[in-house]
Amino acid sequence: MIRIFLFIFFYSMSVFAQDFSAEIEASSSKACYCETGVWPSSQTKLFAIGCEIWLRRQSHCNLKKVILEDTSYLSLQKPVSTQSLNIGYVGHWDDSKHFIDYLANSILPFMRASGNSVFVDNTACDAMNSPEIVSVFLNEQKFGDHQNLTARGNQATSIGTWDVILPSSDNFTAEVSSSVDHVIYPDCSLYEGQSCFESYQKGESGTCSAPGEKKLILTCCQTPGSGFHWEQALNCAAPAPRLE
Repeated sequence: MIRIFLFIFFYSMSVFAQDFSAEIEASSSKACYCETGVWPSSQTKLFAIGCEIWLRRQSHCNLKKVILEDTSYLSLQKPVSTQSLNIGYVGHWDDSKHFIDYLANSILPFMRASGNSVFVDNTACDAMNSPEIVSVFLNEQKFGDHQNLTARGNQATSIGTWDVILPSSDNFTAEVSSSVDHVIYPDCSLYEGQSCFESYQKGESGTCSAPGEKKLILTCCQTPGSGFHWEQALNCAAPAPRLE
């Protein structure tokens, strides 16, 4: 654990020692923003570091900027070439209902006023703990002919952007889009049999897509003779008997 914190510290220093100027493509039609959570205040600097990491993963952006949660996108000055936004979020989250409220109050008003398309990547925990209701919400909205709203989030507790130093299988995502009428679940091969964190994901589950259009539910559980992994229930070790 000490090694992890040291890595985060030195990685953070390298992130802040650079700027994004060399990564900007002025002719691109996509602007990239990352929102930082505002609570608890003791963690906001860590959220800002997470946003810097997220922005470094974005390509072909005409702008890269860290902003505070709930900043109005209508109030931001963007390059005139902008036709779409990539938006990241690093912080804490409640659930899919919270995600719907965010899309309704922050994203849809901007889309209707600007005509832009938007992709939202919420790296916090549980933003897609009920992805079906987010999908239904998007498909109830009306968009322009060339507009699309896509939203991605985690079905369970996540490690957010810190997957740069930890296994990416710890972020069990799901995606919805205004262009399709169903939830886009991740490929099961990305998760099944892969490690998960006992300390905060034990017993949590996520849905994934298997061959033949099947959907599987994987649970973070202990497997016989090994550690904790995302597995189908039948592969999980039986719980130890309770001592009377």
